[in-house]
Amino acid sequence: MIERMGKIYIPTCDGCGAELPEEWAFMGAVVAMRAAGWRQVPPRGAVEDWYHLCPVCTAKSDFEQKGGAC
Repeated sequence: MIERMGKIYIPTCDGCGAELPEEWAFMGAVVAMRAAGWRQVPPRGAVEDWYHLCPVCTAKSDFEQKGGAC
């Protein structure tokens, strides 16, 4: 998620809560997450929001989706 705290935006992993440095613009936060290798997952329905996973949580998610088998 991208948390807004006053005039700053903080990219936060929805899996583990890890944070990237604060940004002064929403798009700055998006660019920072992409540069750091975070996965941005679009909403599946009208009620859901985008969610964001850091590389560690992305790898864990991919591993679990494959049944945990190497």
